Amino acid sequence: KKENLLCSKGKMQSPININFDNAVKADLTPVVFEYRPFFLSIMDNGRTVEIIGAEGNTIFFNEKQYRLMSLDFHKPSEEAFNGERFEMSVHLVHQHFDGSQVIVAVMLSSSPKLFEAAKKSRWDTPPKESAVFQIVLNNVPLVKNQVVSPPNVAINPNQFLPENRSYFTYIGSLTEPPCTEGVTWIVMKNPVLVSAQQVHSFGQIYSNNARPLQMRGDRVIKESR
Repeated sequence: KKENLLCSKGKMQSPININFDNAVKADLTPVVFEYRPFFLSIMDNGRTVEIIGAEGNTIFFNEKQYRLMSLDFHKPSEEAFNGERFEMSVHLVHQHFDGSQVIVAVMLSSSPKLFEAAKKSRWDTPPKESAVFQIVLNNVPLVKNQVVSPPNVAINPNQFLPENRSYFTYIGSLTEPPCTEGVTWIVMKNPVLVSAQQVHSFGQIYSNNARPLQMRGDRVIKESR
């Protein structure tokens, strides 16, 4: 399709492999998350499981406020660190009223590998399952392309964020058509733990819904110090 030309011809596409050696360490402004629990509205859109954002959930980044529009899930993670993908990732998609978008990507892992970014952590106990991800799995609709709002089920998007908020950032695109470019990506360095059973369960819905890695080209990747 002509309107999806960027997907094949764009030079700033996502996802990309983030090579830690190529990242420019910089004093970046922290992302301020202003999330609170909201009632769940969830949809299986044929590409992923999507949670529809609710009023009152925003981030502040580089002096602009962005509203949380949706959360979606990918298996494996779309992003790669040093050539390696995680079991899953969640994307928290935000939009400013001028249309500009910021997507926060968080890796979901059932095996906390001691990769560089997580070296400071010491896991003594095997990872427990994620309560918030289980709420998502419990409520995946049985029918595609239908928004389901189960009564009295709330989720707290804060529970999809790692405690350590250090991140990589680069300019990329939406990862599905129309693959719009100019999206600011904030990729959290640290994963959030889920259980192997939860990853397996999601795999029964989407066994592989990650877009292939795209060329980084001459784009700069910055890393918060």
